[in-house]
Amino acid sequence: MKILMLVALAASFSYLGYAYARFQSLRITSESLVRIALPFERPTGHPVILILGDSLGVGVGAEKLEESIAGRLGSLYPQNAIENHAVSGARIADLPAQLAEVKRSEYAFILIHIGANDIIRFRQAGDAARELSAYLSEAKKLSPHVIFLTAGDVGRTRFFPWFLNPYYHRATLRYHAEFARIAGETGTTYVNLYKSREEDLFTKDPKHYYSADMLHPSGEGYALWFEEVQKVLP
Repeated sequence: MKILMLVALAASFSYLGYAYARFQSLRITSESLVRIALPFERPTGHPVILILGDSLGVGVGAEKLEESIAGRLGSLYPQNAIENHAVSGARIADLPAQLAEVKRSEYAFILIHIGANDIIRFRQAGDAARELSAYLSEAKKLSPHVIFLTAGDVGRTRFFPWFLNPYYHRATLRYHAEFARIAGETGTTYVNLYKSREEDLFTKDPKHYYSADMLHPSGEGYALWFEEVQKVLP
């Protein structure tokens, strides 16, 4: 019995060591992707599309600027200027600083990609939604068309150790529910990127739809999300 316990304990420590080393490797990869990523922008054109948010608004993970959601908007609207103030690592609390940087008083529409970092940092969905609601109302002063979205399912990424995934999955579902609710209250449009496990291509083929850090989408992953965004564009 003691031998079995020792073997089990050794196996547990071995797995924990592997999980820690894997997470650290992916974290370093993610930091590298963040450092090299640049947000897609187009300074000239009319009317103007405004992008706010986090690394997903920047397009971290896409190999080319044009493969990000902002870049795909640029291709869809070649005559429009694209103003992008998204910042990797941004949380909902950072939106006022981004709104303070806008260069115009009126936009064709505004796309806000935010919330994933609030989920990752264990913030309660209700608190996040209450704060975001106020910022959406501010954004509405700049455009009647405000679209916002967050990650599909943080709990299904391959970035975090497995034991965190059930929490992140439940948290993501709560965020989707709260964000859909405040969309109705603020007259904005929420794009819910959540898919069931049976429908989720990120889960079925993670190496294709995630970038090298297994957290941010690849160009193909952003293409899937952009299909959902296109359905609600004004």
